[in-house]
Amino acid sequence: MPAMNESNHPLLTARHLLRKLYAREISGVTDTHALTRVDLDVLLFLANHPASDTAAEIVSQCSLTKSHVSGAVEHLTSRGLLEQRRDSQNRRRVHLSLTEQASPIVLDGRAAQHRFLEVLTRSLSDEDRHELLRLMARMLDSVGQPGQGAATEVPIQRDASHALLGAIAAFKPSCPQEEADRELMLRALAGLRTPFSRASLTAHFTASAWIVNPARTKVLMVYHNLYDSWAWTGGHADGDADLLAVALREAREETGVEALRPVDGGIYSLESLTVDGHEKHGAYVPSHLHLNVTYLLEADDTQPLRVKPDENSGVRWFTLEESLRAPSERWMVERVYRKLNGKLAAYPAPKEAEN
Repeated sequence: MPAMNESNHPLLTARHLLRKLYAREISGVTDTHALTRVDLDVLLFLANHPASDTAAEIVSQCSLTKSHVSGAVEHLTSRGLLEQRRDSQNRRRVHLSLTEQASPIVLDGRAAQHRFLEVLTRSLSDEDRHELLRLMARMLDSVGQPGQGAATEVPIQRDASHALLGAIAAFKPSCPQEEADRELMLRALAGLRTPFSRASLTAHFTASAWIVNPARTKVLMVYHNLYDSWAWTGGHADGDADLLAVALREAREETGVEALRPVDGGIYSLESLTVDGHEKHGAYVPSHLHLNVTYLLEADDTQPLRVKPDENSGVRWFTLEESLRAPSERWMVERVYRKLNGKLAAYPAPKEAEN
């Protein structure tokens, strides 16, 4: 096999094309918010890497010059987009944090990054995407530059986070509640340091499932011990940005039903849910918000059911009408469950299920 002409190597060609494509996608963001490319790079780096919050880390991990980063930090601070705080143990070390004013810019920047990734990978299957990311991580690790690993060790998780951002941005609200909560979630993705972790005490993402039978005549619910009510299934993301996977996992664990399948894989509904302060495992959990993404799942109603004693004390199929009478949480019934049943009209039962 003849040696490849390195001057025409696909990676060298891709290098120039990727820079041009990325510059095109983010130019609208920098123009709209009167920022330089380096300004936006600093904001997005801090939003995506909350643990790396110094100018030195930005320089080493983003391949930017010290003078460029220093200038961007001072400009962003003067604009009220960054706050600087000296380390209590090392006064020469300055920690950087985004202000609330930066949230809309980060949101726009992440949306631009999502468009960039979509253009690059739209012809690839999910398996191809994961293989591409795996190979890229290996190539970047082989470079061996200081700090390089910290910037590239979670490419798959970051890809899932961008995918969720794009899915929520593309979601078409069916009512004012979903419209308002969609905006809240987009701002949370831009502004929260750890949106998928319970460590984010004021708000964090969760995933729920509205489980129906193929005929769309029944809903599977569990009797939730904490809320003392029949309810849908769901749980915390706990670091996983793939909320469909979270919804499937929680549904299987809480009902014992293994053969669950997404009806279409898209977001079915969005809700921000208040959680009152309570004790869990002997520790007090302060009141907070669940930024909840709901998926429509389907399961045969003949499968065996099993309770999860540490979370629920009952698992049962209800008719659509019963699913609105059984829960004791009336706000959930009127604001959420009734809406979820109403949306089923857009998801007709398969012909074989109707017979």
